[in-house]
Amino acid sequence: MAKKKDSFEKKFKDVILSYPDKNRFRFVKAMKEIAKIAEHSISNGEYGKFCPKMEKKLSKALEICKDYEMNCDAVENLKQHAFNKKNCSSIHTVKCPKWEDFKKEMSEHLEELPKRGFVYIAWRLNPSFVFYIGKTESDEGERILELTRHNTLTRAIEKGATQFTIIFPSNSVNIGNVEGSFIRIIETLGYELLNLKPQSFNPWEGELSKLEKFFGEMQKKVRRYNKE
Repeated sequence: MAKKKDSFEKKFKDVILSYPDKNRFRFVKAMKEIAKIAEHSISNGEYGKFCPKMEKKLSKALEICKDYEMNCDAVENLKQHAFNKKNCSSIHTVKCPKWEDFKKEMSEHLEELPKRGFVYIAWRLNPSFVFYIGKTESDEGERILELTRHNTLTRAIEKGATQFTIIFPSNSVNIGNVEGSFIRIIETLGYELLNLKPQSFNPWEGELSKLEKFFGEMQKKVRRYNKE
């Protein structure tokens, strides 16, 4: 009998992993705008000198491309290190205990789980809301058990978190990577988190990086022919 799908996976996995395909049209539109601006610059003999209007359009298009690329990086990190059971990652969601019962109930829950650091998410199923995403490097989870020292997690519980998800990434090295990736993509999906620190996660080689390499190769070829 197949194992029942975790409620967090059921709610968010497909939405997160489908982000690149569903939003690629914005990236493609921005790339076409960049090509159009480049064509306009060359045809007018400006070669990279842009008027304020074109400069603004170019900056906006590049911003859209970079934003899309970073979101795709976050999705790829989660695909590889959070949602990939073949990489020894796992997700466990339980009903979020009340503040006064949190330490006791979560200690009992952690007893049944792997003894290593993890990412955790305090959220509500209905109506859907994600309150806080954090991490602990400790294999005992002390950071989340002492709520008197964790004001943000306390606020998440007080605001109505009904679910508490624990995510074990593929390995301990990727705990911060997975945390930052979840923060990035959950905020992109429109949830207002209590997290204050900026996201930090590993980049992949995306389309904008390839575009930069393309222009770099073009520059090399032009320079070579210019010297002949």
